[in-house]
Amino acid sequence: MNKYMPMCPVQWLTARHQQPLLPILHHFNLLGLFSAQKYDSQINYTAGLPGTFITTAVQSPLASPNTVGTEGFDANTFVSYAGRLTYDYKVKYLFTAAVRQDASSRFGPNNRYAVFPSFSLGWRLSEEPFLKPILEKVKINELKLRGGYGRTGNANIGSFTYVNAITLNKNYASGNNRLYGSQQSGFANPDLTWEKNDQTSVGADLGFFNNNVVITADYFVRNSNGMLLSKALPLDVGYATTYQANLGKLQNKGFEFSATTSFNLGQVRWVANANFSTYRTKVLDLGGPSSLPA
Repeated sequence: MNKYMPMCPVQWLTARHQQPLLPILHHFNLLGLFSAQKYDSQINYTAGLPGTFITTAVQSPLASPNTVGTEGFDANTFVSYAGRLTYDYKVKYLFTAAVRQDASSRFGPNNRYAVFPSFSLGWRLSEEPFLKPILEKVKINELKLRGGYGRTGNANIGSFTYVNAITLNKNYASGNNRLYGSQQSGFANPDLTWEKNDQTSVGADLGFFNNNVVITADYFVRNSNGMLLSKALPLDVGYATTYQANLGKLQNKGFEFSATTSFNLGQVRWVANANFSTYRTKVLDLGGPSSLPA
């Protein structure tokens, strides 16, 4: 009995070693992301009016009996959650999906959150048994077709565009006295929301001579909707001439081509790159003929 027990693990390991290892056919990869940003800015400014200084040697605001001042404040926050899944079967059929949710305080409470999805598919034809012999004859070791769709957002606007702002450095004359006051500035748009960009693309990758020559080709179409532009206001508003609105539509489409070669010349390795691209931009909508100031 004592002789048999130590032999059991040895026999078991030997049996496992003699069996062929099963290849891993499925590959998964999960990624999660969280980020938070906060920006604060405060400015205080005081100046004496020219020609009112007691002495010209030191032009300090305190040396002037007539001063003006202003104060500014800016603050915004940005929070993001994102997740990505990548999967392939036999490193031949490829799939990637991602989703991202962003929140920005630059928009009103009803439009601060936006979801941006994306996905892509790939097919490595060079790994298909029925094509591999044909491709090897012409020295092609990599041939992949791919396509994808993705949405991104833009929040590059002022921090408080969705509400009416107050300007403090407004001065009024009353006889010989200077009076300080405030004035409403900007025109609120509580419906302001994210600018969204949707892009669809298809492409192919081609590798020759063990990838010493690589050719890549892509075609894409990108549509921008709800672009953040300034819209004209009637003159009788009095305190503002324009305000921010989601009213623009733009389309970009194009073709991108690149080729890379690498080879050894003695003890030196040479790498050469060539690129060619075409782009076409078309303005689809600017909110009407009277929406933008001349």
